[in-house]
Amino acid sequence: MHGRGLDPARVLAAITRSLKWVGANSYRTSHYPYSDEAMALADKEGFLIIDEIPAVGLLFDDGDKAVETRLAICKQQVSELIARDKNHPSVIMWSVANEPSSRGAMRGNADAGLEFFSELLAHARAQDQARGRRCSSASSAPSAPGWRSRTSSRSTAIGAGTSCRDRSTRPSPSSPASLTSCTPPPASP
Repeated sequence: MHGRGLDPARVLAAITRSLKWVGANSYRTSHYPYSDEAMALADKEGFLIIDEIPAVGLLFDDGDKAVETRLAICKQQVSELIARDKNHPSVIMWSVANEPSSRGAMRGNADAGLEFFSELLAHARAQDQARGRRCSSASSAPSAPGWRSRTSSRSTAIGAGTSCRDRSTRPSPSSPASLTSCTPPPASP
């Protein structure tokens, strides 16, 4: 029963109708995981979801202890998100961060962001080997050696040695307008 105020089910249905009306068939749960109801509706309606943890604007120049704490928090968030949403057929990719500010942050002789995301992406891979992993960047891609960026400025898939392919063409009206698929580097022996 709902009062005269906000009815979440109606709002979700209206958003879904709007997305379909503009021809969209995928979206990223930007900055935070969406509700169970939103995920169930995406499954029902056939949307493709890039599911994201709430890791926005990460910094890596505030000391080793802060970076280690942040990594532990992000790993926990990734584990919780994958445990919650791994059985949703709509989820096609896990997004481990949004707009990280890692350019130039060094830890010893290594790029701190590169080390952070290498470990976080490997953690996500260990949780779910079937789906891709990514990170969004609204500005520019990190420029440190080892980063790979082959997508538009709106979406950057990153990771040490990660191979990414941007499918920005739309072969049919039912295919995604833009989808980045990423394959992480092979595990070190």
